[in-house]
Amino acid sequence: MAPEVVFCIKLCALLILSPVFVHVKGNHPHVLPQAHLHTCNHKIPKEKEVIHDVQLEPIHVIRKRSVDQNLRIHLHLDQSLNNLPKGLRDLVQSKILKAIAYWEDTLKVRATRVPIRLNRKCRNDNVIYKDGQRYCLQGCDPVTTCGDIQIPEDHLQNCQYVNSSNGFSMINNAGNGVSGADFILYVATLSTQRCFVDQTIAYAAHCQLEAALDRPVAGYFCLCPNAISTNRHEYEILLSVLKHEILHSLGFTAGLYAFYRDSSGQPLTARDPINNKPPYIPSIGIHQWSDKVIKKFTRNNWKLKSGTSVKTVDMIITPNVVREARLHFNCSTLEGAELEDQGLNGTAITHWEKRVFENEAMTGTYTQNPVISRITLALMEDTGWYSVDYNNSEELEWGADLGCDFVQKSCFEWIETRQIKKGDIHPFCNEVRQGSLDTDCTRNRKAVALCNLGRFETKVPAKYQYFSSLEGVNPKEIEMYGGIVTLADYCPFLQEFVWKTGTEIMRGSRCSNLENSLGNYSLSGYSCESDTGLTIYVRGKPHVCHYEGQLISVQFMSADWLHTGEIICPACSEICPDDGTCPAEQKPVVTVDSIEASSLKIPCSAKSFMYGPYNSPIVILVAANLLYCMIIYFCYR
Repeated sequence: MAPEVVFCIKLCALLILSPVFVHVKGNHPHVLPQAHLHTCNHKIPKEKEVIHDVQLEPIHVIRKRSVDQNLRIHLHLDQSLNNLPKGLRDLVQSKILKAIAYWEDTLKVRATRVPIRLNRKCRNDNVIYKDGQRYCLQGCDPVTTCGDIQIPEDHLQNCQYVNSSNGFSMINNAGNGVSGADFILYVATLSTQRCFVDQTIAYAAHCQLEAALDRPVAGYFCLCPNAISTNRHEYEILLSVLKHEILHSLGFTAGLYAFYRDSSGQPLTARDPINNKPPYIPSIGIHQWSDKVIKKFTRNNWKLKSGTSVKTVDMIITPNVVREARLHFNCSTLEGAELEDQGLNGTAITHWEKRVFENEAMTGTYTQNPVISRITLALMEDTGWYSVDYNNSEELEWGADLGCDFVQKSCFEWIETRQIKKGDIHPFCNEVRQGSLDTDCTRNRKAVALCNLGRFETKVPAKYQYFSSLEGVNPKEIEMYGGIVTLADYCPFLQEFVWKTGTEIMRGSRCSNLENSLGNYSLSGYSCESDTGLTIYVRGKPHVCHYEGQLISVQFMSADWLHTGEIICPACSEICPDDGTCPAEQKPVVTVDSIEASSLKIPCSAKSFMYGPYNSPIVILVAANLLYCMIIYFCYR
């Protein structure tokens, strides 16, 4: 028998559950399959918040070296972490170390053999240069910070300044610096104003760049103490958030695109001959990059419900990103990787487009199972500062091999074209979340999911309206329906969810969770045979899947409750990919597996509240208010 595979079982069950209904004020749906677990609140540092030209070794020496040394990150924990309860502090530190270890194992840099001594902040940010050296025109500030975190004196270089005689002087107050490191990461837990925007868990940025290649050598991230959860379900999300934020400080940010270099170390954006910096645009607070890094492209036939429009997209077009994006989507004409066009400064342009990359970890909001893909690693390689280990990338299933139509056209056109052909609109969906818990399985069969198509309190913007009709929806209200993830251009898609009791998350919907498996009932496995094709086993009994979508009915008793439903057969070719294994599809009668048939005395409806173990007054009261029949898919191995 082949290894276990996850199938979906459609069960009609009587459950006393609190479904995941989340009421959000403003223009948001009434119900959500899952709240956004993290919205990135990255803020591009202002010009005065970034200090340039940290001197390491001679510039010509560094530029000649190969990019072959694993990145070494020195972690400096601010005293504010001591304000956390010990258990929470230990959790945070362990996840930070794990996130750092991932990037140290994934990225390589040019070797340096001297301590990092960071530059001091100049008073009033008045800086001048002489012979390539940086001097403070009005002396040095007594305190130098990285974001909101004070840099220790021992990490700082001498103060170089212009004296009263207009001579160039130096106060010999250098610290020891940080040895054995290529990047210093300052971490604090502070309840700043930014912590109360959306659902921010942490935010990060770079703060100092070295002189040879403009690579960041210092950055910070701040954890919002009130947003850190000790719920085990959210541990992996916390780790992903930390990886995401650290990557912003290492280079994935609109604040650094203009400093990217080619593989030989030459700038991709032209430099000012006086200060050797790319042009700075005060009105938008960034250094302007060239079209060797990001380029605008026009989609002239962008199809919408209201007709055809023109859409302009910003795309990273550096060589490794182009290669990986084309391979991932299976689109040889794809110009690059599309960047987010919604959100404020720090969301737009600084993340991958959510519609195109969905659960890639470097999109602007997390919805489910975030992964660091080869495309993100390719961007880090294209900074000119790092080489990357692609073996450490994670599989991005969203959009894989779906072709140019998926990645270069609107989700409206994708959905409409397939509906006309009566085909599958995957990865999008059109089931409206209403009273019943109508769930599905994710395409990889690893989790239960809900279509996140919901009703908004006001009309969805016209360019994000995708349906002329929806089952069970008043035609006059169609314009109020859309996918609840606005950064994904309101395109609805299947989304993993969580069970909650009040505000407490009980568990997620992934099939690997033991809580999601009923006792004494399982799919024990499957087999692939050339004469019969795919056979699945229910409690040891074989059932041949003659065609995709075939229903195998099941019914069983559990804790005095009757469950009935069907196993939905997948395509044989999906589970048994070897040539010659899958015969032609045929459609015989539906197979019925009457599990525990002799004891099936209770119909699929409510039984007496005074019957069985549920007779305590509290349970009776709760059950009277919450009991209803829901349709739910459970996944089993």
